[in-house]
Amino acid sequence: MLYSSPSEAKGRYKSRTDKGVLDEVHLFINTYVKANEEGVINIPLTSLSRMDIVEPDYGRTIASYVFGAIGITVGILAIISVIILLTKSSCPFVYVDNGNGYTFIGEMYGGAIFKPLQRDDYMRLCTLSDTTTTLKIKIANELKEVQYTDQAQLIIAEQLDNKETVMDAKGHLFTLDQPVLPRKAMLNEKANVTSSVTSLDSSFCLFNDESKADLQNDLHLFFAKEDAVTSGRLILKAKNSWWLDFAFTKFTELFGSYYPTFVEKQRTSSREKLMRWSADNGIPLSVYIKTDTTWELLEQIPTSGPMALRTFCVPLDLKKHKGNTVEVKISCGFLNWELDEVSMDYSEQQPVVYHQLNPESAIDQDNINCTKQLLKADQDYLVQPLPGQECVLTYQLPALKKGAHYDVYLHSNGYYEHVREYTGIPDRKLLESFKAPAAFNKFMHLLYKKMKANHHESIANVR
Repeated sequence: MLYSSPSEAKGRYKSRTDKGVLDEVHLFINTYVKANEEGVINIPLTSLSRMDIVEPDYGRTIASYVFGAIGITVGILAIISVIILLTKSSCPFVYVDNGNGYTFIGEMYGGAIFKPLQRDDYMRLCTLSDTTTTLKIKIANELKEVQYTDQAQLIIAEQLDNKETVMDAKGHLFTLDQPVLPRKAMLNEKANVTSSVTSLDSSFCLFNDESKADLQNDLHLFFAKEDAVTSGRLILKAKNSWWLDFAFTKFTELFGSYYPTFVEKQRTSSREKLMRWSADNGIPLSVYIKTDTTWELLEQIPTSGPMALRTFCVPLDLKKHKGNTVEVKISCGFLNWELDEVSMDYSEQQPVVYHQLNPESAIDQDNINCTKQLLKADQDYLVQPLPGQECVLTYQLPALKKGAHYDVYLHSNGYYEHVREYTGIPDRKLLESFKAPAAFNKFMHLLYKKMKANHHESIANVR
């Protein structure tokens, strides 16, 4: 559907009467585009200002892109987001009951696509009012994959001074108070992307520089700091790109009928080997801080999926840091991540009361009680092998204090495996080349160049 502005499209998605229609694409154009004699509208990339993909059942925007000077790259990502949504190759979906139905929040344990990669995941769900007594969430398989969830525990962060909280990758809680934005953000030391990472507006830093031989993209961030500051929290609001999903699907297609054998080998591979291959191809988001002599690696953030932004927190020890500027480097491979906003919190930490809650009940689509499978990570899994399967978890909340601030996080643990039915002979020569460092990243770039050549002038034909 075509609109001139997002406000015109608000609430205009159609109810799902055709069960074959999964999502709607809303295109926003800044110039009039006329249909030809056959009723076809050819939309130049230069005419697009924004694209939203909406799921009609919930009215939720699944993906959003704002077009600007980087139109061709965003245009390709927009095309890919539509293609990927046809196959929905992503992680287990999490919804929260807000009292008026379920709201999509995000994806659990992204990138844990084989058992050796099973991991903990901490995802912010919502903020509670002090009158809430129960909370329901839904874990759903809407994809062609088998999902193994080992634990689903709620963490309630209670802050009496009404401060917002954030959680790091290890489940540690921090309070936030007026985080500061970077003074400057430079991609590969040549492109100023400050405006792309200083507001939540879907105008992303796309890590799309093609100049380096290994296609690594380094985002240098510069934050002002006072002398007395001894610690900080780097706050990233980011997600994986649809392009990463698309390229990985193209990679697995190369296995043809050999794909089940490939999966079986990964099941018995070491976690270290799988993680090393991922890091060699710039798939995690690596965070560094500049010291007097070198760059110190602070954290490698695993994939979180392309469906929704996630908030990531990386703690910084600044006791030995010298000077009034903190320089941070965020690195990944070509087009692997999309960063919408980054900030630094230097505030004095306030007390946070930490409540851990197991589900009181967990009932699946067949009314089977699965509560026992989700109480602890013991490899007694909630298994969801088919698209459409879901489990509703109910949590009884502690008595909430009036005036306090309550943030809710989901601590999950698990992994999943894609279900693919490829045929044909594997491309063994090309597959062998993926053993080299950065080979998958270069494969992603080659796919990008081919699509760029095919879609340089227009993004879509609309009838």
